[in-house]
Amino acid sequence: MGQTNCTRNVSQLNSTTPCYIDTTNNRIWMRLPHFSGTKPSISGSLITASSTDGSSSGSSGVSPTIYTVTSNLLAEGYTRTLAKNGKLKMNISNEWHYLNVTNIKESTVTIIVSSTPQEVVLSVNETRKFDLTSDSYYDLSAKLNSITSNATRASITVKSIHEQITGASGGGNNTQAGEVVGEGGGEVTGGGEKELTCHAGRFDHGEAWALSRDYQLPEAL
Repeated sequence: MGQTNCTRNVSQLNSTTPCYIDTTNNRIWMRLPHFSGTKPSISGSLITASSTDGSSSGSSGVSPTIYTVTSNLLAEGYTRTLAKNGKLKMNISNEWHYLNVTNIKESTVTIIVSSTPQEVVLSVNETRKFDLTSDSYYDLSAKLNSITSNATRASITVKSIHEQITGASGGGNNTQAGEVVGEGGGEVTGGGEKELTCHAGRFDHGEAWALSRDYQLPEAL
């Protein structure tokens, strides 16, 4: 083959350029002379790509996939099943922020929301809110929907919000690891790697919340 580099333009596939990379169908075409005895050889390196959602799916490669969530889907609420070290990339207030799954157990998942890291442990059906811009408003909510029976993947819903932090005075982030919105006795999803249904980024199941944190009442005056 004369160490010829492959072309990505099918119209250039000829006797001079006998190799064509079909990126649409993930195939490589080679034109070989009849009875040539040519032994083609392919070499290269793996490139870890970033997937942009809507419609992207996870990569089966060695490196975890980073899913870039569009602003429209984030506003409606976006659900994705992630393995350990899986990431969501989100643009909030013209800044890039990430949600990274760092640990998955049978009933809890540890996530880190950054750019300024905020680490929380979520139980099934629990939601946390995060102030990412230090302006006394919550910018993002994250809910743990389910965990697969073998504790290898977790279904998480993220949504962009703009809610004032209760009792906030002035700027700054008044929560270190997100406000607890609700948690309940949700069951871990069984039956293998099941992802909850999400149409156009909207979580379709009805939700009922029950606050389950103990709050200390102020002393009587």
